[in-house]
Amino acid sequence: MAIDINYDGTVVVGGTVHATVIDLNHHIFDLVSYTPGMYRIYDFSSGSWKLRSNQTYYGDSEGDELGYSVSISSDGNTV
Repeated sequence: MAIDINYDGTVVVGGTVHATVIDLNHHIFDLVSYTPGMYRIYDFSSGSWKLRSNQTYYGDSEGDELGYSVSISSDGNTV
């Protein structure tokens, strides 16, 4: 797992290479599961952490290891 936080502590990014995606609509199989890795971005607001809208990213294929390492800019706008 990898984590980074911006300068003022209001935005955090967390990643893991062990995220599993289950594709129920795969055109060849009834159920396809693969582990491409992922990362998510959270904002601190009103006293709690909230997942930033549409800010979960997955790798494209098995073994991509997206999320192995993450880094965020000091202003929290660039991952």
